Amino acid sequence: MVVYVVGVMFATEKFTLFTGLNMIVVGTGIGIASYGEILFVWVGVILQAASICTESVRLTLVQILLQSRGIKMNPISSLYHIAPCCFVFLALPFTYIELPKMMRDPTLRVNVPLLLVSASGAFALNMAVFLLIGKTSALTMNVAGVVKDWLLILLSVVLYGSPVTTTQLMGYGLAFAGVCVYNYQKIQSMKQQNSKVVDTSDKVEGGQNKANN
Repeated sequence: MVVYVVGVMFATEKFTLFTGLNMIVVGTGIGIASYGEILFVWVGVILQAASICTESVRLTLVQILLQSRGIKMNPISSLYHIAPCCFVFLALPFTYIELPKMMRDPTLRVNVPLLLVSASGAFALNMAVFLLIGKTSALTMNVAGVVKDWLLILLSVVLYGSPVTTTQLMGYGLAFAGVCVYNYQKIQSMKQQNSKVVDTSDKVEGGQNKANN
């Protein structure tokens, strides 16, 4: 819902009553699932809410960067411009939080191969995110993230035996239904746009043929 509101504010999303109601359904499902959380901590909820707001603005700005008229950037060039900013903002907490602990404890060592594997995974993730946003929208990526949450819950239950309440399952079930409706609507709109493009190209080609004749 936050991504949708921010997208409407930045004119990257067009407000429709159906999409707005669908976002409310997804948000309600997530809220029910959060309410059913056994280990509920308000500080964590507040931090997560702040993270959602800032991430929504970031994703919307990335979409504008990738899809802006006249300066349509690919994922590589976008990452080239965004990575230095991420480095600066991550270096600040690292300098004041993690670096002093590493200096005090001489037993801490950086596992270079593991760090390279992690960096490669992060690079692939950023490329996939930019490619998805460039082809669709920031809202589509966030809606698809609900499926990711389902997988996280499943793996946490299977691997770590994390408790899951019935309320949580009902909430995520409602959110998943909203995701399915949104994806169906998105596919139908893409089909309509493709058919309009084909009709336009056919008309142009027919006009050219008549002119040649």
